[in-house]
Amino acid sequence: MLELCLFVIISFIVAISTYTDLKRREIPDWLTKPAIVLGLIISLFLKYPDILGMMMVVLNIVVAFLISLPLWYAKLMGGGDVKLFVAYSAWLTKIFSPLLFILSIVLHSILTLIVAIIMVIKGKSVTLKTKISLPFAVSLGFAAVLIAFYPYILLLPGVSI
Repeated sequence: MLELCLFVIISFIVAISTYTDLKRREIPDWLTKPAIVLGLIISLFLKYPDILGMMMVVLNIVVAFLISLPLWYAKLMGGGDVKLFVAYSAWLTKIFSPLLFILSIVLHSILTLIVAIIMVIKGKSVTLKTKISLPFAVSLGFAAVLIAFYPYILLLPGVSI
């Protein structure tokens, strides 16, 4: 029952953050901040109540923050993307946050290539100087869903998030 609730909550966070980032290029604080706190509480007290599990949860969140902070400072990620990445890292603690980030970057590259191909099909000129802007929350959310549902996607019995 707990896993089903977690899947529903993660899906809600992904859906809202993707929609708002596509629509307004903004991920609202009312979504990301409670997601971080709730993910931290659930991971610390329900999923991993032992000391080793708690240390892994905290380490995962700290690493996510340390990865994304320089990218925010360099204006390669928005503040909402940073908070969203930290939130997903709080929820998806069995997957180390650098793996979530790398998967997000790979998916972002693939999605950007798809957008470029669609532009070419529609007859638009695409060169190396063409700026194709795709919100990072889309790729980050897609990666989070893949990671959250991977046991069921791959049909591996006995594995959970």
